[in-house]
Amino acid sequence: MIIIQRQYLYTSLRTLALGSLVLAMVCSVAYIIRPLSIPPPPVELTTSSSTTPAVESMEQQQPMGDYFLDKAYVTIIHNELEINPAKVAMYSLYKTRPQARMVAIVPDTFSEDNATSLQSIGLDTVVIKAPPSSSSSSSALVDTTAIWNVVPATIDKVVYFSTEIMFQKNVDHYFGYVAHTVLKKDNGPVGLKVLERGEQTSSFSSSSLLLSETFPMADQEVFWFHGPMKPWNAHHYHGIDWQTHYNPLPFYHWRHLHDELALSMGETPQWINQDRRRLVCDDASSTMMVPKNNNVDQFTVLLSTYNPERIQHLQLLIQHLLQSTKVHKIFVTWHNPHLDVPDALLQMGERVTILQQSYDSLNNRFNPINAIETEAVYIIDDDVLVDIQDIEFTFEVWRLNKDSIVGHFPRLHGYNPETHKGSYRVPKDDEAYSMILTKSMFARTDYLFAYTCLLDKELHHIIDERTNCEDIAFNMMVSGMTGAKSIAVIPSKPMIDYGGKKGISTNNHHMEERRECAGRFITEYWDAVDPLIMSHSAVVRRVGPQIQKGRWEHMQADLHSSFV
Repeated sequence: MIIIQRQYLYTSLRTLALGSLVLAMVCSVAYIIRPLSIPPPPVELTTSSSTTPAVESMEQQQPMGDYFLDKAYVTIIHNELEINPAKVAMYSLYKTRPQARMVAIVPDTFSEDNATSLQSIGLDTVVIKAPPSSSSSSSALVDTTAIWNVVPATIDKVVYFSTEIMFQKNVDHYFGYVAHTVLKKDNGPVGLKVLERGEQTSSFSSSSLLLSETFPMADQEVFWFHGPMKPWNAHHYHGIDWQTHYNPLPFYHWRHLHDELALSMGETPQWINQDRRRLVCDDASSTMMVPKNNNVDQFTVLLSTYNPERIQHLQLLIQHLLQSTKVHKIFVTWHNPHLDVPDALLQMGERVTILQQSYDSLNNRFNPINAIETEAVYIIDDDVLVDIQDIEFTFEVWRLNKDSIVGHFPRLHGYNPETHKGSYRVPKDDEAYSMILTKSMFARTDYLFAYTCLLDKELHHIIDERTNCEDIAFNMMVSGMTGAKSIAVIPSKPMIDYGGKKGISTNNHHMEERRECAGRFITEYWDAVDPLIMSHSAVVRRVGPQIQKGRWEHMQADLHSSFV
């Protein structure tokens, strides 16, 4: 649970503050109670979807009032793994237009490029290089108790914030709090702390106040990613308890800030589909507080189509799928923005919806859809025919393995951590496999938002450039996040694949590109740690045993014939 502690100099102040705390708890206003003295009114945060540069000149920034001349927001970056979280934390603060400056304390081994990238965020940011703290381990940087040994002497009061903090509103009023006001996790790390030069630290054991970890998003001034799963590492959390720590809405807010900052600083390339994710995810996130995906007895079909020559067969394929009472609705992702939808498809009833796309991208097959009401989605291509009973049986297998991708087309990959090279091929019947193709597979509906809105945007860019590898990235994300392996189901009736001659996969470079994707994705986005897990078994529908009547006089001969 979150602990909010505050030290007071006088009994009367303590009484007044506790009264304020009761009011704050009743109103669920924020993490931290209101100050005894409040500086000039803060400027409310305004959110813009434009891609205007994040960094303004000092003339454009809000002028620093006299009250804030000796005050600063301070964060401590202990290693290079914290650079991206720190930049987003600082940028989120910058967007609230605070009047105090920012100070980033970094290791003295930090490169100048890293220091410059922090300074360029704005707010007259000061980057201070510091050696490890003598009171800590050799690898640890200064902690909050040693901040005054590092920051400029002109600063007398600071609000320390962890690199795991994301600011959502202007918090300049925190400088009105008395020293040692703190936001922390039990007896663990500190998220926020008010420090004043000359004040001594205290244990606060007599004034500990406990609040719930969960607060209404609209009332929060900050969000603290203090759990083991963070928005920057969710895709390789690799834990069966992932749902306990998965918080998609604040995770997306963090990822949106990350993308916005990277684009404004020229750290990511621009391409024709660069705005696709923001438009899709802003729409999806707007309804995430509404309960849905409660239908566990049926599934939603996501059917992808692109080629004009397949349209004449699409209506029949949809009618085939609608035979199943397990199918709740069918959403047809119309990938080709230059192709009109035939009227016949638009008139197939309320269970069928055509989703026309503004962007031509294979990533569209994983777009989160607000109208989905089921826990599971069945993703299928328009060139595959699977028997209805086999589809329903595969759904039952998925219901017993909900974290897994469950489907019909297994594939095998490999990864060499020394050379960072990947391999990819169709496994033999007696070989293991590590992923399932999106040609026919079941997965959690929740994974659609995670793939589209939480993965590194550059992954989507690579997939758009190659028109390939979206299923590889999806499999890596699922196994990387949940630690669950893929499960292949062997249908009782033959499947028919009609895409052998004209599909994307017939491109001469298709398999080579997929090998390159496997190696590049693991190396660059999973820190060279392979997230995929080998599966050595498949699921088949139970059939009765074949029993043949035998005769005792033949048993000896039968046994001899069994020896190789």
